[in-house]
Amino acid sequence: IHLLVYFPGDMPQAFRDFCRERAISRADRYEGARESLGLSGIPPATEAARRGEVALTRAHMARSLVKAGHVDHVGEAFGRFLKVEHGHFQREEPEIADVLDLAGSLGGVCSWAHPNPERARAWAQPLAKLGLAALEGLRPGQGRSQRNTFRRLAKARGLALTGGSDWHGRGLFGAFAMDGQQAAPFARLLAGD
Repeated sequence: IHLLVYFPGDMPQAFRDFCRERAISRADRYEGARESLGLSGIPPATEAARRGEVALTRAHMARSLVKAGHVDHVGEAFGRFLKVEHGHFQREEPEIADVLDLAGSLGGVCSWAHPNPERARAWAQPLAKLGLAALEGLRPGQGRSQRNTFRRLAKARGLALTGGSDWHGRGLFGAFAMDGQQAAPFARLLAGD
């Protein structure tokens, strides 16, 4: 689960520290994958990543595999090397309940980024009980049917909607917008209303 955590003001230092620790862990995970793959031309984790200032993902490795000429495109990198079941990238993620608890205790408002509809149907209610406040249900590339599914799902589970906030480097940043009326419930949550 990719969680987006919003704060009404500056991010508290305790959450900054948590994010830095997660980023350092991801740099270690990247290095482990690099070693496990044993392929030439894959650059090591950057110093910024080792300091926890940048969070390296499988997408970074996929682009490195393309640049080094081991695959022709990012999709091939995931298909041949980077699926979790290939074992190169070890999962060392914190428990979602712990993250929701930490974020909530520090005044954060949490939204589940880009869930697929089936997983959202199954997990939105239990996660809401743990502190999830919203679903990122409005984003580029969705059809009307999927947007309506998320609207109904969020309403039935007592969750707000967020939209377009999880960019991932695809397309033009800021090219997606959501209606102010749709954003209002989340804005009220963030304001503490």
